[in-house]
Amino acid sequence: MKRSLAAVALGLALTACSTQGLNDRPLEVWSNFKQSSVSSQQLEENQSLVVFYRQNDVQGSAVNVYVNGDYQTSLLPNAYSAVSVCATKNLFTSSFSTTKDFGNRTQGMYYTLPANEIVYVKVKQETNGKLNFVRIEKSVAENEVAKLPKENQTLSRVRSNNCSDK
Repeated sequence: MKRSLAAVALGLALTACSTQGLNDRPLEVWSNFKQSSVSSQQLEENQSLVVFYRQNDVQGSAVNVYVNGDYQTSLLPNAYSAVSVCATKNLFTSSFSTTKDFGNRTQGMYYTLPANEIVYVKVKQETNGKLNFVRIEKSVAENEVAKLPKENQTLSRVRSNNCSDK
C-alpha cells in the first residue's frame, strides 16, 4: 500500500514539474531590462536617489556595484540601476563580475549626498582598465539615462534604513 501511494505521489510530482501550464507557457520568464523613468517621488525624508549607469565605453564583463558594502547590481553595457540611500556619507565600490573572486566592497569613492535629490553616478574605465565612478551633472546625465533601460535581472541587497534620525 505504501509503495503504491509513493509511486502515485512521485508520478504526480513529476507530471506537475514537467507541465508548462494551461496555455503551454514556460514556467519562468526572465527579463533583464525594462523601460522605466527615474523619479524622486518615492524618497522619504533625508533620502537621496542614486542612479548608477554604464554606457558602452567600459570594456569587460558586468560591473558589480556595491553601496556601503552591500550589493546593488551587476551593470551591463548601456543600462542603469537606481537605489534610495540615506543622504549622508556613502561608500560606492565596483568590480568586474568574476567566478573566481568576491567583489570589491571596500575600495571606492565616498560621496556625501544631498537630501531629497537624484544623484547620477557613471561607471567609467581608466586607461589602465580600472573602474571608477564619476558624478555627472544632472542635465547631462538625464539625457544619457533617458536612452537606457533599467536593469531588472538582479535584486538589490542594499539595506533600507530609517534616515530620519541621521
